Amino acid sequence: AVILPPSPARDVAHHETDPGRGRLPTPFWIAWLFIFVTVGVEFSFVVWGTSVVSARTGLAVADATRLGSLFVGGMIAGRLILSTGVGSGRRSLTFLRLCIGLAAIGAMLTWAGTTQVMAGAGLFLGGMGASAFYPLGVGLALARAPSFPVRASARLTLSSGSAIFAAPLVLGVIAQLVGVVAGWSLVLGLLGAGFFILTKLHGGEGSEAGIAAPLPAPAAPPRD
Repeated sequence: AVILPPSPARDVAHHETDPGRGRLPTPFWIAWLFIFVTVGVEFSFVVWGTSVVSARTGLAVADATRLGSLFVGGMIAGRLILSTGVGSGRRSLTFLRLCIGLAAIGAMLTWAGTTQVMAGAGLFLGGMGASAFYPLGVGLALARAPSFPVRASARLTLSSGSAIFAAPLVLGVIAQLVGVVAGWSLVLGLLGAGFFILTKLHGGEGSEAGIAAPLPAPAAPPRD
């Protein structure tokens, strides 16, 4: 008989296969919900942020839209910071809490700002805070379902896509009823929900903490 030597790469591939049956673990769905509410925040800024700025500052819609590019600038700045490794690993939950706080400050400045400077600062800070939600949220979710990478990825696409559709739509309905400025409170509510969800992801070890459990050591080859 041919005896194959231990292969870490082969062992990792075997460990991470998606068997196509079994349930995704509950911690994964908690992270799924975090992605849903925080992507909703991001696209509420994208779709309705300039309308809030226009209503609060009196700027024309075209001028408010140009000011809205600061949100994208904040997103780019935040992603560049993330690319340095800040917030990775065990620090991701703490970093996400800080980003929720930063996005909340941005949302409140956008909401309350009656000058271009305040509104622009709010949009930029909101973009910086929101930049971490999806990439770090996906990392947390996948780490909680290491045996189901394919199904987990598909469910996460459903989470973000649903949020992109639903959050701006709901905010628009509220805006029709009470005005876009009052409706902006939905964004703060979603951020509060995101912070609460993160408290449910805290604690535990191994995969429960967002870190995949270590692989078992490969068996030693038999000796003659």
